[in-house]
Amino acid sequence: MAKKGSGTTIIILVVLASLALADRSEDGSPPGTTGADRGGLDLFGDVCDETQALESPEGSFVVPTDDADGGTGARDCEMESGEGGVPVRALQNALATCYGQQIEVDGEFGDATEDAVEAAQSLHGLPVDGAYGPATGDVLLWPTVSADGATSCVTHPG
Repeated sequence: MAKKGSGTTIIILVVLASLALADRSEDGSPPGTTGADRGGLDLFGDVCDETQALESPEGSFVVPTDDADGGTGARDCEMESGEGGVPVRALQNALATCYGQQIEVDGEFGDATEDAVEAAQSLHGLPVDGAYGPATGDVLLWPTVSADGATSCVTHPG
C-alpha cells in the first residue's frame, strides 16, 4: 500500500537529481573543479584564483588562495598543469627561490612547474602527483621577507 503523497516526494527527488546532474561540466565534475580535484586531492576543492600576502613572526610572504570561501583568501585551494595566473606565479617563485628549481616564473603551470612540484613533494615525503593542494602548500618553503628586508625560506602551514 502506497503512502499518501509518496508520488510527490519521488518527483521532487527526480527533479533535484536532474538539477544536480545538469550542474556538471562535460566530464561530470562540479563546475570550478580541476582534474586534480577528480584525481584524488579533494573532490570539491576550490581552484586557486588569487594570492594573499600574509604575516608571520618570520616576516611577510605570499601564497596562492581562493575567494570561494567567502572572500577570505582560503589556502585550501588547488592547482594543476594547465592552470595559470598570479597564484601559479607565487608557486613558481617559491619553487625557484626556495628549492632552486630552474623554472620560468611566467604564471603558466606547465610541465616544468609540474616537475618542480613533484620534486618538492618527494623532498617532503608527500604523495608525488605534481598537483598543488593544501597538503603541498602546508609543507612548502615560501620566500619570506623579514622586517629588516632579508629573504629566507620558511614553512607556513595553513
